[in-house]
Amino acid sequence: MPVIRKYRSGVWCIANASNSKKYVGASTVSAINGYKYCLWCLKAGICHNFSLQMDWDEYGESSFRTFILERCKPNECVLRKQFWMNKLKVRNYLYGYNIKLATDGILGKKYLPRAEKEHKYPRNAAEYRTIRRTK
Repeated sequence: MPVIRKYRSGVWCIANASNSKKYVGASTVSAINGYKYCLWCLKAGICHNFSLQMDWDEYGESSFRTFILERCKPNECVLRKQFWMNKLKVRNYLYGYNIKLATDGILGKKYLPRAEKEHKYPRNAAEYRTIRRTK
């Protein structure tokens, strides 16, 4: 007998086994389609997340794992994504790839200058390589 899932929407994660960094995403339609689209962008070399794309190119597809963290109602996806981002500390570039708050992409909020200085995300490939060498 097949398992019937109550919700298709949810929060998903792409984890790099080589350096333990994670990217947390959410989809209000289908969690599986959400991470499949992200993987497609990575394979095509057009991922919006520069750090994630650089590591994908360096370590290769075999170093990355995808999984669903939680299924939830579509209207709860943003809150649940933020919960998982906080729990996994993925906004810190040492632990993860996420740059924005979960609400930034959906509600169109801009970075706060304080938060941008606090996280010190690389602006280009040279800065990213410099940060990686200093770890």
